Amino acid sequence: MIDSTGKDLVFLTNIFTLSTEDIAWLYKKRWEIELFFKWIKQNLKIKGFIGHSFNAVMIKIITAIITFVMLKLVKQSAKTAYGLIRIKRFIKHSLTKSIDKEKFSWEVWLSG
Repeated sequence: MIDSTGKDLVFLTNIFTLSTEDIAWLYKKRWEIELFFKWIKQNLKIKGFIGHSFNAVMIKIITAIITFVMLKLVKQSAKTAYGLIRIKRFIKHSLTKSIDKEKFSWEVWLSG
């Protein structure tokens, strides 16, 4: 198979029932999955799973993604130079503090 740049691509497989294009598509999708798991390992910091069932793993991954997105939104709205880990630690250690919701600001809270 030849890619869009004219480079000859060679794929080794034992699946003889699929076309060359289908095999190339499968390899592309496999690579996207590898990149997704690399992103999960680098960004979500999942230490372990509660269970080994599909449901337990999915709950852990989805919860980690929600946490990551929320931290990114906090960082963006606070316009702070702190990294996500520092913001997460600050929030974790401040969970028991009383906060006046009328005067609350992420920028003020993270600088305090």
